[in-house]
Amino acid sequence: MKIFHAFLLIVIGLLVACISSKSPEIVDSEARPSLSPTARSTPTPFASAPIDIATLPPLASPTKPIAMSHSSPIATPSGEAIAVESEPEVDGRRAVFPNTIIVYQKEGHAGQEQWTIYHTGRIVTGSGSEWQVQSGQVKPLFDLVESPDFWKLDNEYAPDVECIDCLKQIVTVYYEGEIKEITVIDTSVELPHHLGNVLDALDRLAS
Repeated sequence: MKIFHAFLLIVIGLLVACISSKSPEIVDSEARPSLSPTARSTPTPFASAPIDIATLPPLASPTKPIAMSHSSPIATPSGEAIAVESEPEVDGRRAVFPNTIIVYQKEGHAGQEQWTIYHTGRIVTGSGSEWQVQSGQVKPLFDLVESPDFWKLDNEYAPDVECIDCLKQIVTVYYEGEIKEITVIDTSVELPHHLGNVLDALDRLAS
């Protein structure tokens, strides 16, 4: 009987030992260390490769007005070019010439002819030849084209029907940043007196 009691105690002891080993460990929440926001790991900033400045494209420079030199051409209605006698000032995108310039063109059976006349008396042809007259000889012409009456004229004087064989004259005036172009087809057309004086003066200088 004593042996049975002793065996029973041993079995009970073993059971108690097994149960105690399997029970979860209770951890005091106050003793558990808490992670503060500063203790959290922060991402390491991305380390980029060094930039070679020499490989970068050049910065675009601001646009500057283009100054025309004394040899810069002026586009004429016929598509040809004339030489600029004096240095123009640049007003935005438009060249403003310090003095009036007159371009006179004739188109007919003899072909096309062109004369560029400056206030100084210099005359340059479309072929490049030039000559000089007294400034007093061209002054009446420049007075005519600079007057308000000239700028009030129509841009074209031509017969009602198309005339292929008729003489065509074109007068282009560059004056104070403005351009006035007058086309005359067939001189038999009735012309304003002011325009007739301009054509007569141009014809005398061209010949």
